[in-house]
Amino acid sequence: MFTYYWVIFFLNILNFLSSFLLLRKNSQLKRFTLTLTSKYQLEEVYLSTKFAVSVVSVHVFLFGAYVAVIMLARSFGDLVIVDVILLKAVRGAITTMIGTYNFAIGIAAVYLYKRTKSRTSESVNGAIEMKATGNAGAKNYDDAIFSIWNSTGVADGRRITQSSVNFM
Repeated sequence: MFTYYWVIFFLNILNFLSSFLLLRKNSQLKRFTLTLTSKYQLEEVYLSTKFAVSVVSVHVFLFGAYVAVIMLARSFGDLVIVDVILLKAVRGAITTMIGTYNFAIGIAAVYLYKRTKSRTSESVNGAIEMKATGNAGAKNYDDAIFSIWNSTGVADGRRITQSSVNFM
């Protein structure tokens, strides 16, 4: 029975390592993107891989703790509990607590997902925020107007800049 737990534990570690390598590869690819679409897609892939790595790391940690508790109960349970029937009942109860372990992973996944979503929305809101009042707002308005004029004036070969326009 312990062989089964060890095999599952090492498979979990292998899963974590492969997910971590995938995260590193995605972060390397993020730096070499050319178009806005590919940047957006790679950012989404990177965030989902980062979420998966965090859930897998929680999974490996909780499964390792689960296996450690089972092994401690198996090895040293007779030192704490002297009654053989009660000892077997405690060992059986600990062994069948895998449902609680899976429930804890679900809670951790929901928490990590909400944290990832809030960080993503904060970074997006911070990146696309545009001032509409004061000097910064006036400059943003002028830049928008000049970009519209330049998009129509490029066909004629004319380029309008703020320095070429005299307002007063």
